[in-house]
Amino acid sequence: HRNLIKALTIHAMLPPLFCVSVVIYSVLRLNIYRHAALEKAVYTISAIPPACSALCTLYYIQPYRR
Repeated sequence: HRNLIKALTIHAMLPPLFCVSVVIYSVLRLNIYRHAALEKAVYTISAIPPACSALCTLYYIQPYRR
């Protein structure tokens, strides 16, 4: 059960990454600060949680299938 707890904990920590990208997008949209790196960071940070979620699911749930 420890692997399942680890998997659920990692999945629970992924949504705040979406919040970071929303904050960065809001800063850019409201013209508070403008930089090309931030524009790219919004989409990069938004792509990380779905990728991590899929990888964590494959890594932690595979032993339960056996």
